[in-house]
Order: sequence, then C-alpha cells, then structure tokens
Amino acid sequence: MRLIVLFVCVGVALSRPQISDPNHIPIIRYDRNGPGVDPSYSFSYETGNGITHEEQGQPIEPESFVVQGSYSYTAPDGSVITVNYIADDNGFRPQTSKSLG
Repeated sequence: MRLIVLFVCVGVALSRPQISDPNHIPIIRYDRNGPGVDPSYSFSYETGNGITHEEQGQPIEPESFVVQGSYSYTAPDGSVITVNYIADDNGFRPQTSKSLG
C-alpha cells in the first residue's frame, strides 16, 4: 500500500505544469574558436530575441592586438540596429547606419 501511495505522489508531482522564467532568453547559436597556442580567436552567437554578435581578434605586432566585429539588435521602434566595430591601437571605432543618439 505504501508503495502505491508513493507512486501516486510521484506521479502527481511530475504531472504538475512546469513554471518557466518569462525573462529567460535562450541562446540559439554559439560558436567559438581559440585562443590556443596562437592568441587569435573568434566567436559568434545568436539569442532567441534576435541579438547577434560576431567578433574576431588577432595580434598585429608583438604588443598590439586588433579586434573587429559586429552586433545587431531590435530597437524599441522595431528597426534592426547593426553596429560594426574595430578596436586597435587607435581605440574603439563603431560604425552604424542609423543614428543612436
């Protein structure tokens, strides 16, 4: 009898609806390469709400590094904003086709 009660309780617990976090945004895609012996690297990802980001980094001199990439997201007005950037000894330089200010 106790075994039957145990199975009924377990069955009821497993059949209850699962509560999910409404703020959870899944990662749809994630790729990464490096760094290894060579300090170069690259990565990219895409989220369930349409955010994408791609980036590559590589050394250009013994003491210098260059990083370039892009990211995009959907603005509150529904338009897709894409920012391309490069970062090196001259600083971080973003470019976008839409004014962000």
